[in-house]
Amino acid sequence: MVEPENKLFALKDGWASEETKEEQRLKALSELGLRQPETIPVFEEATQTAAHFLEAPISILGFVDCDRHWFKSAVGLSRLGLMNQLAQTRQLLRRESFCSQVVENSQILVINDTHNFVAGENSATSKLVQDYGIRAYLGAPLIDAWGNCLGALAVMDLMPRNFTTRDIEFLQIIARWSMSEFERNRLLQGGAQ
Repeated sequence: MVEPENKLFALKDGWASEETKEEQRLKALSELGLRQPETIPVFEEATQTAAHFLEAPISILGFVDCDRHWFKSAVGLSRLGLMNQLAQTRQLLRRESFCSQVVENSQILVINDTHNFVAGENSATSKLVQDYGIRAYLGAPLIDAWGNCLGALAVMDLMPRNFTTRDIEFLQIIARWSMSEFERNRLLQGGAQ
């Protein structure tokens, strides 16, 4: 009779603690070079495509680290006021960003009217509403090949709107495409070196 090999088994995602998941997520951000300030063309294309096809005045693609949400690409931030702080810094505190909720839940977030949404327990994000006049938000998770939700692709509007199922599906497709294309390009560049 042959004895089975002794093996250590990694915990399944459902068993991993929230702390462990967050550590893995932050490690993936660093390993993929997404904490670097350079522009990434596929992310620029994703925000422009989302803004255009969803007819949204603002689109951002950003990543969330421990304390902040920073934008790798943004369209329309100047509509929030010439030389506004958000357009200049291209970042928000994590607690002030709707995108952090997308990351924490690894799910799409639909807010047709922020005045109804912020009134409850989500008042931490009221800076976007009070300071910048954001009235509608739709965000899709940016998930890497290992299943880490690293950030979000989002569109925002200065008026309430009803996002359709088609709007939601389109944004999800663009978010998936942009991450897979980014990772594919990264692998091809690594193989060429």
